[in-house]
Amino acid sequence: MIELVLTIVLSNTPLALVGNDSGVWFIGDVDPGVASFARAQDLDHELCEQVGNGEYLVIHPFTRRPAGLAVEEQAMWFIDDSYGVGLYTIQLAASQRASKSQHVLMQAPVMRSVFETDKHSTDFLLYQSAPLLVFGDGESETELVHFVHRQWESLPSIGDSGACVTSFQGELLCAVQEEDGKIMVSSLRDTAWVVRNSELTIDGELTDFFSKDDWPILVAVKEGRATLHGIQNNSLVELASFAIPKGRWGVTPSPSGLTVAGVERNGTTTFLDIGWPSGSMSDPVVLAERFRGDDTLLMTVLFISMVCVSIILLSKIRTNRISQ
Repeated sequence: MIELVLTIVLSNTPLALVGNDSGVWFIGDVDPGVASFARAQDLDHELCEQVGNGEYLVIHPFTRRPAGLAVEEQAMWFIDDSYGVGLYTIQLAASQRASKSQHVLMQAPVMRSVFETDKHSTDFLLYQSAPLLVFGDGESETELVHFVHRQWESLPSIGDSGACVTSFQGELLCAVQEEDGKIMVSSLRDTAWVVRNSELTIDGELTDFFSKDDWPILVAVKEGRATLHGIQNNSLVELASFAIPKGRWGVTPSPSGLTVAGVERNGTTTFLDIGWPSGSMSDPVVLAERFRGDDTLLMTVLFISMVCVSIILLSKIRTNRISQ
């Protein structure tokens, strides 16, 4: 019963996931039942990058799960909303990503700012190359805060709670699901939101809004399935439909078109690729961590070295005591 409840909760919790034409990054979970010399205690979450076919690489471990990811060129932005919202960056060096040891990749995060609030962000993205926080859990509106020139600036709020927001061709778009199920899409113009589409209808609950090329895309969920709807010429085009993965999940643009990712609490990570613009779907693939054998060997060598040094030190101490 507990496992069923946990599965339902995780399936309704968004996965911190981001992708573009260069790659896909996500927050993975470390299996709590597996001990490893390669990981310190309490580092239960990891920033990971998909590499190759069916593999991922660990970039940095965390004690707390980041709430959102955003990427631009070689900079990975992420947020931690445990106490307010902490804004951080990690540099992604292409030459290091080609390395044969994951430990070379473990860059130290740099804190950029803290936004003081008692609210939890519902979305995180880059707008005009600057981080944007979305707070959609309010009773009557969705608040937006933009990090520009090292300062937090409020943008015009959206007059409905639970709005989904995306950056599209330099514009900021929002999608709101009305009580009758219709979707209203608006764009931010100067200091006000202007309605672009108000007669769009989806079958299910709106859970996400993102874009690929010149297509804004709505994600609708109903009875364990998710459907992607592209917006073109004020109408909807169904792009793909798939069973919702186990655990936390999400969908993002990727080098292969679109990628659906699911991460279970035991660390199992499943990817499903959707061709673009064909909508053809691959079979789900469970990712394996790359270079796990190399890391185990490295940590074994370090452990043996530490034991040898300890034995030598103890021998010297004992010799000194005897001579005295």
